[in-house]
Formats: sequence, structure tokens, C-alpha cells
Amino acid sequence: MTPKELAAEWRQHIATVYRKIHTGEIRAVRLGGGTSAWRIPRAELERLFLEQGLAPKDPAEREVPDPIAPAVEASRRGGKPEPT
Repeated sequence: MTPKELAAEWRQHIATVYRKIHTGEIRAVRLGGGTSAWRIPRAELERLFLEQGLAPKDPAEREVPDPIAPAVEASRRGGKPEPT
């Protein structure tokens, strides 16, 4: 993820993200060298989001609605799915 994308995700100013990169709060890598673009690795993103309480630790804990479940349940009852 780019610093700009992270800033948008967190709704923070891009300068805040760059400051955290430069102080070491956010681990990032440079592509190439010198003045090339920064990237934040996936492992660092997961650490940051867990630290902020924004993502469950275990993917099994994620509450993802099953779009097919209402239709399956209705077919078991012999009727149509209830409107949502």
C-alpha cells in the first residue's frame, strides 16, 4: 500500500503518514533508491490495523455476511427468501 492510500484509509493527512514513516512508527520500504516511492508491506498493515483494533486477529473471526444463506434457508422452508 502506498502512503497516500494509507492516509485515505485512516482519513489522515499524507504528511502524518510520512512523518510516522520517518519516525519509525510505520515500517515502510523504498522501491529503488534515493527519492523513489515508499510502500508499506502487508505484514505492517496487518500489525497497524490490529494495533488500532480495526481488524480481527483471526480471519475466521471476521463477520462476513453470506449472500446465499437467506435463499438456502428459505428453500429449506419451502418458500421464498425474506426481503432484506
